[in-house]
Amino acid sequence: MNTNCNIKHLALLLLAGGMAPAFAADLPACAAANYDAARDLFTLRQNNTAISLDHPLKSQIVNQQCLLTVLPASLAERGRSGANSAAGLAAGRYMVYLSNGGDGGAGGTQRENGGGGGGAGAVQHRYEVLLSPGVYKLTLGAGGPGGKACDSTFGGGPGWGGSPTSITRVADGMTVAGVAGADTWVRPSRHENDKSAGILDGHGGKGPGKAPGGAGGTIGPGLESGAASGATDVAGPAGPTGRIVEAGGSAGAGDHPVLGPNIGGGGGGGAGLGDGGNGAGEVGARFVDILAVSGGLGAGGGGGAGFLNHCSGGAPGGNGFIALRRM
Repeated sequence: MNTNCNIKHLALLLLAGGMAPAFAADLPACAAANYDAARDLFTLRQNNTAISLDHPLKSQIVNQQCLLTVLPASLAERGRSGANSAAGLAAGRYMVYLSNGGDGGAGGTQRENGGGGGGAGAVQHRYEVLLSPGVYKLTLGAGGPGGKACDSTFGGGPGWGGSPTSITRVADGMTVAGVAGADTWVRPSRHENDKSAGILDGHGGKGPGKAPGGAGGTIGPGLESGAASGATDVAGPAGPTGRIVEAGGSAGAGDHPVLGPNIGGGGGGGAGLGDGGNGAGEVGARFVDILAVSGGLGAGGGGGAGFLNHCSGGAPGGNGFIALRRM
């Protein structure tokens, strides 16, 4: 832990007129831990993977949390290059752009419904909030892990849903923006996830307020087909202006791989602010596997491919984010 950074951060807490509880004081400052200067937003600096023996569920991150200090305007630092980049923000009215993590794509299976479905993309939400002086906890939801590839006994596993994102005022625990309870949210177990996913038929991920993922392709005599592309988030609000795009990303392509015989391509991930991940497949003429692609910010991961003799795992969804724009 960086002692100098914590001393500076605690001094800012006192100037802002608030004290962080003991559990919150151990969290890092958002500007140092989670600020992406290129896109002027907060997000995770670690990505999940597909579930496998080398990357079990317990090794996958659920979220990252950090503290953001809002100072009286007279004490806030001047000359910032971006609204989020300073150790403390000036109190005032902000437009908050926020997304949960995107869902992971499903793993491929050695059966007729071979390709795994793409994960759904999280819809971007927009909130107009008044940030008063004090300390706020940002909970940044991770993208859902990708489903495991099939083995000799079981088919490919479904992807996991993305984790929720929120801004909480530390002093009273009030949720200012995002999903209430995001900071204590627990990822479901494998059994719970398998049960909620339903029949393993290669369907794309979906859910209320999400951009659906594309369905996986099929394999078998005369059944080879490309998988469906994911959907774009046409209903969500425009994204933050500034250094990141205003519109949502592109849907992941399910038909991106060049498919050869006996190959069911993975479905494309649904779009978030970032692009949905492309589904897995194989270049038939060279028999080179193409792995599923992770989703961009808030987008769904691509589904794994299914072959007659092997299969590949799904890709993780893109991480959630929070962007603040002074009004």
